Amino acid sequence: VSCAQKLCPDDWIFSNASHQCYYLSSRGSSWSEAEYFCNNIGGDLASIRISDENNFVNNITSGMLIPPWIGVYYNQSTNSWKNIDGITFISYWAKGEPNRLNGDCITYHSTADTHGMACTQCYDIQPALCKQAAATCNGGNFGGSTARKGTITSPNYPNNYYNNLDCQYMITSPNGTYITITFDPFIVENTYDYVVIFDGFENSTSKQIAKITGTPGRKQYETTGNQLLVWFHSDYIVNKQGWSAAWEAKTIMPPIYQNGSSGELTSPLYPADYPSWSEQLYFVTATPGFQVQLAFDYFQVEKNYDGLQVFDGLVQTPQFQVANLTGTTGIAPWNYTFSNNTFSLRFFSDGIIHNGTSNCYTVTTNSYTFNDGMNYCASIGGTLASITAASDRTFISNVTLNNLLPPFIGVTYNATANKWTNIDGTSFISYWVSGQGEPNLANGNCAVFKSVGTLSTQQGFETAPCYDTQPVVCKQHGAVCVPYNVTANNGTFTSPNYPNYYYNNLNCFYYITSPAGTYVAINFDPVLVEFGIDTISVYEGFQNSTGALIGKISSSTSPRSFESVGNQMLVWFHTDASIVKQGWSAFWTAKRGNATIVEYGSNGQLNSPNYPSSYNNFLEQSYLVNATDQFKVQATIVDFKTQANRDYLFIYDGANMTNDNLVANLSGLTGVAPWTHTFSSNIFSMRFTSDASLQYSGWNLTWTISFSADDAQAYCNSIGGDLASIYGYYERDFVMNFTMDMIVMPWIGLRRNLTSNSWYNLDGTSFLSWWSSGLYITIYFDPYLVEFGFDRIRVYEGKGNSSDNLIGE
Repeated sequence: VSCAQKLCPDDWIFSNASHQCYYLSSRGSSWSEAEYFCNNIGGDLASIRISDENNFVNNITSGMLIPPWIGVYYNQSTNSWKNIDGITFISYWAKGEPNRLNGDCITYHSTADTHGMACTQCYDIQPALCKQAAATCNGGNFGGSTARKGTITSPNYPNNYYNNLDCQYMITSPNGTYITITFDPFIVENTYDYVVIFDGFENSTSKQIAKITGTPGRKQYETTGNQLLVWFHSDYIVNKQGWSAAWEAKTIMPPIYQNGSSGELTSPLYPADYPSWSEQLYFVTATPGFQVQLAFDYFQVEKNYDGLQVFDGLVQTPQFQVANLTGTTGIAPWNYTFSNNTFSLRFFSDGIIHNGTSNCYTVTTNSYTFNDGMNYCASIGGTLASITAASDRTFISNVTLNNLLPPFIGVTYNATANKWTNIDGTSFISYWVSGQGEPNLANGNCAVFKSVGTLSTQQGFETAPCYDTQPVVCKQHGAVCVPYNVTANNGTFTSPNYPNYYYNNLNCFYYITSPAGTYVAINFDPVLVEFGIDTISVYEGFQNSTGALIGKISSSTSPRSFESVGNQMLVWFHTDASIVKQGWSAFWTAKRGNATIVEYGSNGQLNSPNYPSSYNNFLEQSYLVNATDQFKVQATIVDFKTQANRDYLFIYDGANMTNDNLVANLSGLTGVAPWTHTFSSNIFSMRFTSDASLQYSGWNLTWTISFSADDAQAYCNSIGGDLASIYGYYERDFVMNFTMDMIVMPWIGLRRNLTSNSWYNLDGTSFLSWWSSGLYITIYFDPYLVEFGFDRIRVYEGKGNSSDNLIGE
């Protein structure tokens, strides 16, 4: 009752069978008015998807004098029955139905004589049975003492969220940090559904940062400390796509203040690398009565991810922002004169540690032609250097200053396009030396770099023949790793620069921590690395020692999976100095492991954990059945309910759980049970997995050894008996009670003599006839794929195929 009260609105009834809420109206209406009524209270006319849901609807409508409308109608265009909510229609007809003479809309009849769907005229006045999804939250605790970033979403995102939600998301970042959170997109019902953000875990008015509703566009907020609470509320009606929110931890840095007539400001730690995850504020108040001017003579940050915002005045709001500087080229020199004597800056960086241009250079002592120089640079993992910023020109000028011969750089003349280009595809920027008539195509179609002289105009490009032999300047991207140290339920990370090629000289470490009591399962897909040289190593815990190595990948391969024993895993990606490829992407999830369940003998039963109650999240449960030797084993699933496409039962022929042995991969709420399979031997195995989201009752499976009639007799002989004959009433009643709950009916010792066309007992006793009577037959068609309207199956009562005996078509 407590669960139902939390998951459903008042007066609605919760069903464990379908994880949905139901409402029976007390007033009557036509079918179309009933659907409108259900929409107005946050649902639809009920569809019925599984047999357990059919039983539930039968129970709650039992005894109703007027049967209620449900969400089924006959579609004249397709000549088929449809559910109004778009779910695939499954028939649960009452006796004598469907009879379209009575109408094309459906009510649900529940009487002592029959229960199920019945055709009714759509204009009849009936009550309504409404249905809506239960209010399932995906909130909880996120982040942790080492987590720097993450994402939270509304339940069921990017599909519509549920009604009647009150979900809380509690985010913790490392000590000494604060949290920024960005909602994008944000689409909820205006006024009635909303998100409230709190500074810390106390949801009091004094701690409230903001309240968002409607479709306000991208919204961003910050805390003062390392804890953030997000509360999402939805009412009982109207749901929309919802929202996604990315959060990051930022290192707390005290603001920098300067006063006077002049001064100097730098990024944190300059000229060394600035730290990742930083946010530094600067406030300058110059001498009153004057305007203040700001000038940059050096600017190198990661484009689009790190940057500097410049504000006219001390208030840092969008209307006062005059610049948002980011990138490594075309920024410095830059200057700006403000409207008065004050200005302020905000510097920010993400999780990538960036040092200047993040490029590495080498200048050869040997000389090469231009083409040979390109090949040499490629052989060591780089390209002939392009120069895309004044700082690059200054740097190369310094490192080539003592060269007697100017080196080739990655600049050549494209005769087809009639312009100079960088061979690495970057935008060409002209740094020709001045006063010497450059560029001069009469001298050649390639470029060298001249570094003689002290003036910048004397340092730059000169034309040269491509067949000359000169030293070369090679350049490659620096070994930049993206920090990854995450505590969560699951996640994804990639090689640096993925899906583009990764960099040379990498040693990147990725630290994963899953919740206590779980282990980590990781899958790499795709994997494209240099064979035998560039490697991905996976370790148990956070020590990259040989004894902790779980596995290693050192080639381009099909998807590879690894599992830890505990809740921590380390991934180490190493690359050498040459040859780069596309890299890899890895998805990992937390799993809750259990010892393999093993059964022996001639028959048995297996269940999902907690069955028939809901199984747990993060499950990884293995099963092994080793039945009696010399016989095949048959398995039958009689009940199956898991979250579709998220929670799976993998069934294997034999003890080895490999793709070659996989016979079934079962998932979903409908269309799975009943399921039966006879294996090739006396052994089969299974693996049941669940993710971090919805939970259902799971599954129930029975197994038994499977015989032909001759094998059955041989088996009974081997254990000292015969297939049983049934000689008297008491023996008949005993066998009937003994086998009553068996799903697969057993052989007995009765055969037909084909010559005399008479029945006899194998043990030689006199045959007595105990043929069954009073039974009926249930037949299932699954799958059913025939040409629509022309190919058909008809089912008749008895052996005649007259229209009077037709049961269904």
